[in-house]
Amino acid sequence: MSLKSSWYPVRQLLRSGIDLCFPPLCPGCEKVASPVTRTGRVAEPIPLCLQCQQDLAPSKPHRCPRCSAPVGPHAQTDSGCPYCRQDRYRFDRVLSLGVYEEKLRGAILAGKKSEGQPLITALTEILWQREREQIQTFDPEVIIAVPRHWSKELQHLDYAPHSMARVLGKRMNIPVCTNWLKRSARRKDQVKLKATERRINLKGAFRTKIPAGRTPSRVLLVDDVLTTGATANESAATLKKADVQQVLVAVLARGLGT
Repeated sequence: MSLKSSWYPVRQLLRSGIDLCFPPLCPGCEKVASPVTRTGRVAEPIPLCLQCQQDLAPSKPHRCPRCSAPVGPHAQTDSGCPYCRQDRYRFDRVLSLGVYEEKLRGAILAGKKSEGQPLITALTEILWQREREQIQTFDPEVIIAVPRHWSKELQHLDYAPHSMARVLGKRMNIPVCTNWLKRSARRKDQVKLKATERRINLKGAFRTKIPAGRTPSRVLLVDDVLTTGATANESAATLKKADVQQVLVAVLARGLGT
């Protein structure tokens, strides 16, 4: 038995004792979080209470396989849905936790604040649990977060896509290569622009910095919210210009605005 294996029961006992004396608080409502899910031998806590899981991420079984927007149970989605049918995306598909509205929207906005990283982490854990099979089937070689301009790095140290990338990288045991995609120019805030303006605004806004000989075939690109898809699309286009073959986008929420 390896030293690592021999310590497993001890670690589990210590963890149980700590949780009993100091139960983790749900970052959504700040009440005691429950339950703890277990996969194999590894305890994987989802630190959102059951009520917050239901409120923030209700199951939506019928979604567009291309852009992850909710659709009717009998909708024809072979060529996309009403939200994406007219768009020419460079990424391959989108996975999301839910729609960017109501409580999930509030949670993501709260997660952008300096003390909100535990909430983003918790939501990413649920995204992983729900979409694990799809992500593993895609079999990404690296994870890249949609970048922000360096000037914003100085203003806010915490960045939701970076937190998401770290969680997913740990779960999949693959590299997080945040520096391989850079935002080379600071543009207008996308939130204030219409769909067509967003696409124009981001043209040429990204560049790759992938080391020679290390270009991956498949990239998992993460961001907190996808609305029109302009940011993810330009990011994917830039990666594919660098010879990346496939890009899967994972976001916490799919926005349905314009």
